[in-house]
Amino acid sequence: MQNFGITKNMFKEFLVEKISTKKEYDKTKFKQLIKALNENEILKKQFNAYTNIETLVESDETHIYEYISDNISLFKGFSKKAIIEANKHFNNLVVDFVGEFKVDVESIEVLGAPKVGLYEAIDYLILNKHSDKSINNRSTKKQYIKEYVKGNKVIEKGTKEPVSLNILSKVMVDKFNRKYDSIDESDKLIIKSLLENGSDAKFKAFHAMVKECVSIVDNLIEGANEDLKAKLSLTKLKLIEMGFEEDSFTDSITKLVSLKANLTS
Repeated sequence: MQNFGITKNMFKEFLVEKISTKKEYDKTKFKQLIKALNENEILKKQFNAYTNIETLVESDETHIYEYISDNISLFKGFSKKAIIEANKHFNNLVVDFVGEFKVDVESIEVLGAPKVGLYEAIDYLILNKHSDKSINNRSTKKQYIKEYVKGNKVIEKGTKEPVSLNILSKVMVDKFNRKYDSIDESDKLIIKSLLENGSDAKFKAFHAMVKECVSIVDNLIEGANEDLKAKLSLTKLKLIEMGFEEDSFTDSITKLVSLKANLTS
């Protein structure tokens, strides 16, 4: 049985392919998968932990190790047997859902780093608790994850800006205001301020907005009917999978703010 990360990736790639080509897929099986991810605590924590680690952008090694430990600690209350059973259930649902659809796991990578190795490292840490026998392997897996995360750096722009940043920011904000007049003025001011700030402020704002939208979606899911719940769950899936890229920050943050406005209207 392949590990959770590979199964999750296959599920995501299948959905992307179907949605991008506007092809039909079995909505009943999709709802079963979403229900499993929402209701099974192990699967829910795994989905979040894998996504958190593989999308982390951080250069400080101490922070990386702390972040890894915090995510792995989510599984302290679960036995290895329970985790394996949950993964087997999820894997069976995904295989049944995607049918003949295949993903070349060896070719899955981000910025040249193979994800299959990352998934195997996370899987080992979740399934193998601290012990005399596992301590060396756990250390090796954490080092692998650390190097992967350090490679998740946004490609830096050239030092020479063809247009003044302040002028560019004003143009983008004006364009945004015309397109999203219904959005709260306070959110527009936040975006304008962020456009004129550095990468760290943008990174924190991006993840804060994603977290806020996920929280809103979670609240809406609780009282939704089955059809709406499936749609909201797919929205949540897309939100969690979003990764920060400074080059596309303006587009991403405006879409997130627009989504927030639509969800709360």
